[in-house]
Formats: sequence, C-alpha cells, structure tokens
Amino acid sequence: MAKVTASDMRGNVMAVRNKALDTLKLLFCLIIFSTHYMGAFWLLCDPRPSHVLLNHLLTPPFTLLFDSSLTLYGFFLISGMLASRKKITSGRALLQAIVLRYFRFLIPFFFINTLCFALYYTGAFRTTAVAATLNNQWVASYYYHAPTISEYLRATLLLDGALDGPLWMMKYLFFGTVLVYVYSFLRDRFFSSTTASNNVSTVAESIVRQNHDVTTDPSHDGLQLRAILYDVAVLVLYFVTLYYVPRFDPNAYQMHIVLAGIPLMQLKIRMDQSANASVRSILATLLVFLSLYLECAGQNHFIYPIVNRLLPEISSYFIWNRFWCCLFSAMLILGSLESKPVTALLSWKPIAALSDLSFPVYLLHWPLICSFSAAFTLFFLPRMSYARIFVLNAFLSLVLLILIAKLYASTFGKLEHLIFGSVKTFIS
Repeated sequence: MAKVTASDMRGNVMAVRNKALDTLKLLFCLIIFSTHYMGAFWLLCDPRPSHVLLNHLLTPPFTLLFDSSLTLYGFFLISGMLASRKKITSGRALLQAIVLRYFRFLIPFFFINTLCFALYYTGAFRTTAVAATLNNQWVASYYYHAPTISEYLRATLLLDGALDGPLWMMKYLFFGTVLVYVYSFLRDRFFSSTTASNNVSTVAESIVRQNHDVTTDPSHDGLQLRAILYDVAVLVLYFVTLYYVPRFDPNAYQMHIVLAGIPLMQLKIRMDQSANASVRSILATLLVFLSLYLECAGQNHFIYPIVNRLLPEISSYFIWNRFWCCLFSAMLILGSLESKPVTALLSWKPIAALSDLSFPVYLLHWPLICSFSAAFTLFFLPRMSYARIFVLNAFLSLVLLILIAKLYASTFGKLEHLIFGSVKTFIS
C-alpha cells in the first residue's frame, strides 16, 4: 500500500476546498439569476402580482434567494482572494498577467455579445412586450433598440454590459484584479524578504510568513518595517479613494471589494495555520450561520435596535448597507472554507459536478430571461394563473440555464481555453 504523506493530505484538503469554492461561486451565480428573474417577473412589476405563496418569499430566510448584493460582493471577494495567490516578481510578469486577464474576459464577451446581437435581430428578445404587459420599467430598459456593429464592438472590447446587462460589473472585476496584481507585484518585488524564496508561493503567504519570522538580521527588520509602512500607505489610499472615487463613478467601489480579497486570503492562511482544526471548524460553522442571519434579518431587526437603545448617536451606522453586506459576504466565504460540514456539503458530488458552471451561468442567464422566460410568460398569461406561470417558468428556466451552461462549457468553453492557451504561449 502506498504511503500517504503529509503533503498529499494537504493537497487533498486544498482540492476539496477549491471544489467547495467553485460550488460557492455557482450558488452565488444562481442567486443572481433568481434575483434577476424575480425582478423581471414579480418584484419590479407595477402593480406587483399578489399571491400568498409568492408573498412568503419576501420574509426571511427566503429573502436570501434573491439577495444579489451578498452574492455579487462574494463573487468580487473570491476573485480578489484568488488573484492575491498569484506571485508576480517582475514587470514583464505583471504586464503578462494583466494582458492574460483581459483576454480571459474578452473571449467570453465576444461569444455572448455575438449571441445577443443575433438574438436581437432574430426577434428572440421579448423584453418590450413583456415589460408593457407587466408594466416593468426595468425590463423595458433592455433591448429596446437595435444594437449597431460599433456598439457591439465597443461593448466587447471595453468589457461593457450594453448587450448583456449584468456584465456591466465585469470591467470593475477586471480593474480590481489588476490592482491586486499591482499591489502584489510592488510588495513582493520591493518590500518582501521572501522574493527569491521558492518556499513561499503567494504574496498573501509571504505577508503571513514575514510577520512570523524571527531573525536578528537588521536588513530583515528594515524590509519588514518598509513592508508595514507600505501596507499602511495602501490602506490609507484605499479608504481615501473609497470615499472620493464613487463620486465620479457610483460603481467604482466594487474594485475596492476585489482588493478586500487580499486581507481575506491572509486571514484564511492564518486560520489554516492554527493548531486546533476541530475548534476552528465549529467556529467557522457558527460564522456561516451568523453571516446569513445578520444579512437576511439580524442586522436591522437585532443589532440596530440594541445599538439605537444604548448609543443612539451612532446607531445610523448600524443600519444595513452595502458595507455591512460586504462584511457578511466575507464572513460567509471564510466560514464556508473553514467549516468541515459546509465544505463537505459544497463538495458533495451531485452538487460539485456542476461547480465549474458558475461563469457560464452568469454569462447566459440574462439573455435566457429576456428570451425564453419572457416568451413563456407572454404565451401562457391568458391560459393559467400568474402564480403557476411564475413557478413553472422559474423551474424550466433554471433547468434550461443549467443545460445551456453545460453545453457552453463543453463546446465554446473548451475553445475558449484553447484560444487563451495560444494567447498565453504567444506573449510568454
């Protein structure tokens, strides 16, 4: 029997956690789908169709099923965490990483924008008709005019969401990742004593290792001090730009959420190095439930009333907002990766088998809603109750979305990897 080494065990644990992370991203994307479906066919309709079953969805914990803020911020945080694992030690490597990241987005953007362009001119998008029927101004703002070739090319090259609405956030994800790369390069290149070491594979790990190293070498102390000053300067710049930049672009704060993935990854590494795994798992499980409770009801119905009673002058800061939501999302991610029961659930084969579909699901869900789901609603509206249409349409749209995402992954997804591999070889 082959001997199982400690490194093999660590590798198995990391593989399980990576699979759990992929599954978590898929769940986030499915919740974004349900949010947009609910907005298109119920929440943003005026008047909103009323039904006892549907009205229950507005009560906790069902509100988590269409909490796009929690999941979108989680998607950004995970991207920042993964980007911080990339070790960049030269300017050439930094440039290559940025170019490759751009092409990682550009290729699927080309596919989905081409698809949306074709769907519009074949009359598949039914947004105008369904928006008029349900009196939904949000849906009416999509695909109401014929896209031109220049709009198609601009949306593709600039990573814009003009042809596929939810993709508007991808450019912030891209630039946020670029900032993570720049931060990692500068810190590792000029302020890390572990730059030349092969034992430290990521900047996040080098930061943790640096803080734990004990040495009498004065040069090491100087490097450590400079690294601390660098991090303090970056932190100050982070909060200054977080305050001022959104005044020019209200969505620019999402780049800051990507950057928040760096300390989140450092915290995860520190937790992995703690001795008692069982206690860590129990605490992480509690953290998962706490984050979900605070997000869906606890912050406004429990925390805020207590603070308002004890310290009313600062209680306004404890009303739920996007910053609290980002914190809860970080708690959910960290707890999910460190909790053995949650990791086991996310790595369960029937669920994990679909874990690689997160990006195709996000990419395809909005064109599906605006075509199939809208057409289904219009066709059956005179034939059955709206509640039945809503539920049946949701189920069929979800099944169809998974099937199309699976088809995308097995066809264009593979072609995408081949093209990306060729680009990577070319610029290396």
